[in-house]
Amino acid sequence: MIPMLLDALKAYLENIVKVFELPTAVQKNDVVQIFRAPEVHKMRLPNSSAVQKYVPYIIVQAVSGKYDQPTGMRSNSLINVRLICCTYSVDEEEGSIMLMNVIDAIILRLLKDGVIAKKYKIATDAGIEYIVYPEDTAPYYAGEIVFSVMLSPIEREVNLSAL
Repeated sequence: MIPMLLDALKAYLENIVKVFELPTAVQKNDVVQIFRAPEVHKMRLPNSSAVQKYVPYIIVQAVSGKYDQPTGMRSNSLINVRLICCTYSVDEEEGSIMLMNVIDAIILRLLKDGVIAKKYKIATDAGIEYIVYPEDTAPYYAGEIVFSVMLSPIEREVNLSAL
């Protein structure tokens, strides 16, 4: 169930950020700077030792959860999701603003839509939080968004009343 949620979130986020054209860090053999939308990755970057080559990026992580479905009751199962967002710019003010634009676009869309892939409801009552990392990591700027997703009820295969 969680891998399907991550797939749905990845596709959802790619659709939101496809309009962004953010600068990438110039790599060793690059001739010109490239501008593109943030790449979206599930759980981790493919190679964390080469993190600079992935910027700008968003990492979608399922960080914790609770499956709760008391007998005869509706499911209250939640998955807590963290989105780590990272941008790049040699201009520190511009880099910070780019990060806030990405974070803002995602939060506004989550609040507006309320549902992802027609089956994962955002638990807006629990709130959507964000933080911009305060460390001086220029020319890289990072922050995260944390929210909860309500899972669909799981159908029991055994009739408990027959036991």
